[in-house]
Amino acid sequence: MSDPIGTLGAAPRKDDELGDIYRGGDKFLERMRALSSLRDAQEAAFLNLQIGNDAVSAKSAAAAALADATAKQNEAVKVLNDAKAKAAALIAEANNEATATKAQAAALLKTADESAASVRAAADRYAAETKTIADVVMAKATAALKEAQNKNNEVNAALQRHQTANQEAINSKNETDRLQKILQAKIDLLHKGIKEAVEA
Repeated sequence: MSDPIGTLGAAPRKDDELGDIYRGGDKFLERMRALSSLRDAQEAAFLNLQIGNDAVSAKSAAAAALADATAKQNEAVKVLNDAKAKAAALIAEANNEATATKAQAAALLKTADESAASVRAAADRYAAETKTIADVVMAKATAALKEAQNKNNEVNAALQRHQTANQEAINSKNETDRLQKILQAKIDLLHKGIKEAVEA
């Protein structure tokens, strides 16, 4: 800032100023203009100082707000990173559990398949053995039935022979009884003839 009258930075000289005012003259108006200019310059300087102070305050407030925003941003980044890390850990744990569960399920399925195969094999063996035993039993039963039928036929034949022989024996006895009766009748006639002959 310029100092045309050399009064900036110096203490005011009230006696000279008042004397100039009282005396009037050429310097009066010039001095009044200088005082007015000085007052305007001081007001402008004060305004600029106030503006500067406001600017400094605003800058400080902005810096504080920026620091606070930066801190909050850093905290938010930390929270986000922590959340991402926790999510990654949970996902990894879930994947591990899923892998373990899948492995267990595969093992159980394999065991079940092996058990089923073993049961099927045992059932097939049992069925084959049972069929073999059944075939043998059936064969023995068939043979026994055939033998029983043969024996039954033999018994029937023997019974038929016995019945035939019995009938023949009955017929023979009847014939013997008939002949015996005839013979007895002849003997009785002979005895009668002899008796009559003796008596005569």
